[in-house]
Amino acid sequence: GEGGRGICCAELDLWEANKVSMQLALHPMKGDKSQEVCYLDAECGSQEEGHRDKGPTDRNGCYLNPYALGHKKFYGPGSDFTINTKKPFTIVTEFREKSGELHGMYQYYYQDGKKIEFPDLGLGSGNSMTESFCQNLVDKYGEASYFQDKGGLKQFGKAVKRGMTFVISFWDDMATNMNWLDTGKRGTCDPDEGDPKNL
Repeated sequence: GEGGRGICCAELDLWEANKVSMQLALHPMKGDKSQEVCYLDAECGSQEEGHRDKGPTDRNGCYLNPYALGHKKFYGPGSDFTINTKKPFTIVTEFREKSGELHGMYQYYYQDGKKIEFPDLGLGSGNSMTESFCQNLVDKYGEASYFQDKGGLKQFGKAVKRGMTFVISFWDDMATNMNWLDTGKRGTCDPDEGDPKNL
């Protein structure tokens, strides 16, 4: 939903998922503060058209979503998926640095005793979320350059160095019914399935 006052901060979506779709994303925030109070759309931004780029935080994020990037059978419920969400699996995330700066975020899976890497997404960097990966995402798919405009990976790395709070949450989305994660080009869910009333 939309509110009057909020707090902006950098955000790492380590693993946003349900049984049919998954995504990870990096959201940098401009400036040197850990958090910043904002007021209404003019300062915070919102989901509304033309308002997403307002505020200090990158609302879209540099993201990795295999389904959205062309791999429809990487993750989902059933044996015909590379990651079968009907069975247990493990996710490993690594933050690697170069010359004292965050160079990229790497993620891979283990299932049935096998290490499983992401499929080739055609964005380079071995599918790790590096500055070049995020720029290639913008260039190839015509994404908005909010990530770059808010300072990119270098700016996000500052938040990682300061320290971030780990949160596990189960949540719904009154504004878009989670359609950004699992409908249309991003997954197989019906656009109304994510309605908070259903959840």
